[in-house]
Amino acid sequence: MKNGTNDRIRAIEVADLRQKGRFGACKAFRFTVKITSRGVRILVNLQGLF
Repeated sequence: MKNGTNDRIRAIEVADLRQKGRFGACKAFRFTVKITSRGVRILVNLQGLF
């Protein structure tokens, strides 16, 4: 489970770099990733929408 989470975090960071210029909200989501690990799962779903 931990290894899978790390892979997801990496994917989120990569997506953040790609969408940094497009969606300013990604920055706010990135803060959530650092604050809570549960936010990571929610972010994965949000990233899928974009």
